[in-house]
Amino acid sequence: MKTIDTEQLKELGKLYLKHSKKKKKLFGGEKLKLNDNDFWFELVSIDWFKELFDLSIDVTIEDFEHWDEEKYGFSFNNKLAVGEISKEIAKNNLTLEDIEDLATNVQPFKSSSMINYYLKELQKTEGIKFVSIEKEKKAAREKEKKAARAEAEKEKTAKIIAAGAEVEKEKNAARVAKAEKERLKQEAAEAALKERIIKEGGENGEEIWKSYKKKELCYDMPIEFVRLMKGKEGQKKQSASKSSGTKTQLFYGKKTSKRGSVSYTSRIDFENGLCSGWTDL
Repeated sequence: MKTIDTEQLKELGKLYLKHSKKKKKLFGGEKLKLNDNDFWFELVSIDWFKELFDLSIDVTIEDFEHWDEEKYGFSFNNKLAVGEISKEIAKNNLTLEDIEDLATNVQPFKSSSMINYYLKELQKTEGIKFVSIEKEKKAAREKEKKAARAEAEKEKTAKIIAAGAEVEKEKNAARVAKAEKERLKQEAAEAALKERIIKEGGENGEEIWKSYKKKELCYDMPIEFVRLMKGKEGQKKQSASKSSGTKTQLFYGKKTSKRGSVSYTSRIDFENGLCSGWTDL
């Protein structure tokens, strides 16, 4: 599609003014008197105009005195349309903004309809469409802004994701460090407990430690370690005599009947603080 834009129309008006002189009208006012040959001679030397109307040959100033449509491929109607458009833009001193209004069907002055008429004729005969260069620029700017906003949003999202990943990484590192610290603490506590059990258990210390690790009762396990392993008892009974020393019973698995009586599922017996047996009740 061939196009002619607002800036090119403005150029036509400037060229028309350049080759015109102001003359007074008979009943007052002024009008533009165009030096037709000079105007057209310069116009057809402009590259965009040549390309627009497929003027592939060079012309001389004499050619305009006897225009040959077949020879030059530029019809009288096209010449008339371009001339009238140039004239109206020139005599009304249109700005780019005024011409831009034409592209949006706004009538900035009384001869707007004439320009639009000839623009439509050029579109009909030559397929030349009048386009708003400002609209295209605006669309391009909006496209750039939209792309920039999208890129900024993309970067923002990437930063948020990266920041979140960094925070999560730091949290994971903190969790791992905490877990490792806790593991080392437990290992140290277990090592200390093992040393203590073996030391206090005497010759049975190793066996007592193995049972403790497996959460199993064994003979001669001190009452303190049973409590560490089983938890606090539900009930404790204790007796002492000169001959047999101190006897202790710890009861676990508390049960309460509908009538409110209390019983237990197991009992662990101790003599002088060391495990001597256990019973399921």
